Amino acid sequence: MARILHVVWRLDEDLGGTPAAAVNMAAAETEYNLTTSIVTTRAPLSKAQGAFVATRDDAVISSFPRSRLSVYSYSRAFRSWLRRHIHEFDLVEIHGIFNYPALVAAAAASRASVPYLVHPHGSLDPYDLAKHRLLKRVAVGPLLVRPMLARARRVVVASDFEKERLHTYRARCRVEVIPLPYEVDLRPADPMVFRRANDLEGKMIVLYLGRIDSKKGLGNLINGVAALQCRFPELVLVLGGDDRSYYARRLEASVTRRGLQSRVRFLGHLGTVAKREALVAADIFALVSENENYGLVIVEAAAWGVPVLTTTQVGVGSYFAKSDAAMIVEPNYHAVVNGLARLLSDQNLRRRLSLAGRGVAGGVLSWEACAKAQRELRLAVLANE
Repeated sequence: MARILHVVWRLDEDLGGTPAAAVNMAAAETEYNLTTSIVTTRAPLSKAQGAFVATRDDAVISSFPRSRLSVYSYSRAFRSWLRRHIHEFDLVEIHGIFNYPALVAAAAASRASVPYLVHPHGSLDPYDLAKHRLLKRVAVGPLLVRPMLARARRVVVASDFEKERLHTYRARCRVEVIPLPYEVDLRPADPMVFRRANDLEGKMIVLYLGRIDSKKGLGNLINGVAALQCRFPELVLVLGGDDRSYYARRLEASVTRRGLQSRVRFLGHLGTVAKREALVAADIFALVSENENYGLVIVEAAAWGVPVLTTTQVGVGSYFAKSDAAMIVEPNYHAVVNGLARLLSDQNLRRRLSLAGRGVAGGVLSWEACAKAQRELRLAVLANE
């Protein structure tokens, strides 16, 4: 039985979809009788220097303390463990690029002649490369990332959108497009529970779920609701996500200053049950980011039959575009307002997008289809194809 090791720099919840993607891939592999482990780093809060071991979805997770104030997740214990044990695995899967665990794992796998895959998760997108641009362009990219990519058996991306924008520092590498496996929890939920709990009975709910972050296009969404409130008096924008950031406080202050509290609701982080109830209650789901490498939450919304409004800069949207299964607009104010107005005013359009979106979420983006594609790639690499 093949043994696979996933290397993730952190599993912190505030890192967006990358940790979830890694764990979901590992879970998909265990379903196909592949022995899977995950190695990662953790905050240096305890005195223990060794591994903290746990299990999740049949995958063994080992985490090592990283150095204090290390934004790149440097961990001496992680490095020592990897050098001692990497030869025990048949395949290594590296998640992310510009972090210490990813770079040291690629070097260790090369030295041990263990094949490895690289999952950039958007870190080789021009939008992300603009952060710390000089360091990435002059030093880390050419000296460390280029050989890392060149030696990888595959560079695995989640969408055609990511592939088209992939920057490899001129490394010759084989790129594979496979959507991320994600199992949607479709247990029954009552939409009225969410509506009554949040005083939303009789309202037209536009829902957003995710981090309250500047790149998510929430300013355009809030301004759009303000512009359309007279035309659609029952319209309410519901924002579910971590609202502790400075940007979230700025948005809340802007909403209060403009008197939009009844139109824009900040609900904070929603747990699993509340999230499911929110999706069932929503009339429209909106993710209008300026840049989004994938956007797993769209798959979840579509699986529930919620018509989706998104932008051309959201990776998973490329799957929905092929089936005309979502309203896809440019990531600017006027396009977002026009798209939102079309959806709010056309019930037949919402119904069509609901049905088409379910088809995509339950077809090419279903857990079964994605897990099978992931398995076939691993088996091909293990067979040295």
